[in-house]
Amino acid sequence: MAVARYKEPLTLTEHAPWAQRFWDALVPLKDRVARHPLFVEMGDGSLSLGRFRDALLHFYPLVEHFPKYMGLALAKTRPGLYPGHEETKNWLIGNIKIEQRHAYWYQDWAAGFGLDTERLEHTRPPAAMDAVNQFLWATG
Repeated sequence: MAVARYKEPLTLTEHAPWAQRFWDALVPLKDRVARHPLFVEMGDGSLSLGRFRDALLHFYPLVEHFPKYMGLALAKTRPGLYPGHEETKNWLIGNIKIEQRHAYWYQDWAAGFGLDTERLEHTRPPAAMDAVNQFLWATG
């Protein structure tokens, strides 16, 4: 029996300097998200099972579509014409596959909470949770 493609080992590498600067600039925003009550309750174990399942269900479209959003950005790269585009292209190509693996792992995680892949694939998140999907699709 073949090993599932999302269970192949990952190779960890250092961030390119530009990617590290990008990440460092995002840390304050990331911290705001991490302090949202949903994530605080998830972290301290007080999030109810129902809310946990709802969150898993409604965040799935973001996780599943994220490699596609990265593909939209990839399509806009112009290596040779603009500085940094070659590096960006190569980084996106390498990381799209990793982001796809996250979707498979997420499906396994959700299955542990009784959410099968069919239910994940057919969910329509509430507008507030879907806003990020709409934004990434429109700006990708």
